[in-house]
Amino acid sequence: MQKEKQGLDSVMDEIGSMVAEAIMYIEREEIAGPDYRPLKPDIYKWARGAGSVRIRDEVVKVEHPRIRGRQERGFI
Repeated sequence: MQKEKQGLDSVMDEIGSMVAEAIMYIEREEIAGPDYRPLKPDIYKWARGAGSVRIRDEVVKVEHPRIRGRQERGFI
């Protein structure tokens, strides 16, 4: 029973990190616009870096998308 719980917890962590990454990429797309068609010329996508989120009282590593440009609405 313990083995099954550990397996389920592992799957939930993976799904949680995937959802967190998807939300961050969607937010970056809303701020900077789609690839090769930026919404504003002074805000643009700029690589990605290591990050983490808290899921079920645990810290899970995620890929954090970055943007550069003039600070707007506190997102950059």
